[in-house]
Amino acid sequence: MIPGTGRHILIRHSFVGRRDSEGTVGDGLGISDFGLELKEPGCDGGKSGSFTSDEIKLDFPCNELILSWNAFAPAGSSLEAEFGVKRESAEWSGWFQLGEWTPDNIRPLFRRDPEYGELHIDHFKSSIHFGYVRYRIKLNVLRGARTPVLRTVFLSASDTTAASDEKDVYPTVVTDIAVPFISQHDAAAVKNSGMISAGCCAPTSVAMVLNYYGIPVSVETIGLRAYDHYDGIFGNWVYLAAAASEFGLEASVRRFSSWRGVEKLLKDTIPVIISVSYGKGDLTPKPNRESRGHLIVVRGFTESGDVICNDPDGGENVSGEGLVYDRDELGRAFFGHGGVGIVITGND
Repeated sequence: MIPGTGRHILIRHSFVGRRDSEGTVGDGLGISDFGLELKEPGCDGGKSGSFTSDEIKLDFPCNELILSWNAFAPAGSSLEAEFGVKRESAEWSGWFQLGEWTPDNIRPLFRRDPEYGELHIDHFKSSIHFGYVRYRIKLNVLRGARTPVLRTVFLSASDTTAASDEKDVYPTVVTDIAVPFISQHDAAAVKNSGMISAGCCAPTSVAMVLNYYGIPVSVETIGLRAYDHYDGIFGNWVYLAAAASEFGLEASVRRFSSWRGVEKLLKDTIPVIISVSYGKGDLTPKPNRESRGHLIVVRGFTESGDVICNDPDGGENVSGEGLVYDRDELGRAFFGHGGVGIVITGND
């Protein structure tokens, strides 16, 4: 049986081509046709400005949250993302900090609130339900640097205690889209031996999807851009989405409650990167392997409803290109791990 992941909300705030905002624009910031950016950046030895969203009332109380963003942060600039939550008629939590995009140093981050609980790298799992969310984005530049530009913010909020809002059914249309394959073990494709040793399924999966959209980017390029200096990993979901967005695409981290949501995107020729966790014997194509967190690209479904994937780690003695996983086996590995996916689409 495939486990449920609850009910999910996806909120999208775009700053592109808008002159108004859904929050408070700090001094020195402005909204242009390109997005939220600093005015006169770097002219006085460095400059910063922050945007704080309005209070966002959720459609139903939630206990988990993932914030992701699309932006461009050139050398010498950075972006810091934070969020807070609260219950009805209660005080706001502290500002949970997702770190500094393009960080110059590693600083202590606020990750644990005494009432609401802990932010696990990129995934907030609250100890109690909350009904309101707000976020704050800070843009920074050093002397002479170009301004970072914030285009879009996504909030994926979930109530994982509720019944899933979609039922899983076999796909009505057989789908298989031509996503180019890259192995995370291919030295020529990855171009970074240290990345291969550390495990680079995440940037490899993103690179496959970007190549599918006609962007010939290497795994190393994505890995270095998405590297989380604070946690020392290449697999931070929100950093991977941000890295993909710098190529002019729209990328978000979102939750799925059944294969139906993945199927809808594939019908629109949009591949989905999914995060799975499995033990030895859980997946038939790789019976002797296990992982607490692995990213693969879903590219289609067979007539029987099984899932066609580009798995950068491959199977045992077989290529990971077009690898077919049993629908229920992969479903337990995906939805049992939270049903988290990265969705990258064309220009926003």
